[in-house]
Amino acid sequence: MPNFEIHIGGCPEAQVPITGEPRPLTAEEKDAARKWGLSDEQYLRSKLELAEKGERLRGQATQLGELAETMLQQLGNGYRLAGISRNIDRLSWTLQVDTPSGFRNVVVPWELVDDVLDSGTAGDLDRLRNLLYFGVGRRDVIFQGHK
Repeated sequence: MPNFEIHIGGCPEAQVPITGEPRPLTAEEKDAARKWGLSDEQYLRSKLELAEKGERLRGQATQLGELAETMLQQLGNGYRLAGISRNIDRLSWTLQVDTPSGFRNVVVPWELVDDVLDSGTAGDLDRLRNLLYFGVGRRDVIFQGHK
């Protein structure tokens, strides 16, 4: 389990890990399936697909969080990742970081997260690190290597 909270907005099934066999549909879910013109099996399959998507998103959040924690450790004591949120409306992730001067929210575009998690090139990791350090008010660390 990560040391930070994970919030996946817009996907309620993503909040609960997949465990074992799916439970039978409730009467309300069966009514919803009929309203959408779906069979119970089709509705259940779509629920499972959403749950699997939630698992993938939680996996991405965990990977991103672990990278952010490693980067924050380089700043010393007082910097801790408290949570990660997926922002479906802004196509981004938000890192909630506890800093010596209070909490800071660092918004990271989905494209950058995908690039970092898919390829993890030095350039992509540098972009993420710079965005994170800038977001927590530590521009001084970014520019130290460019003197």
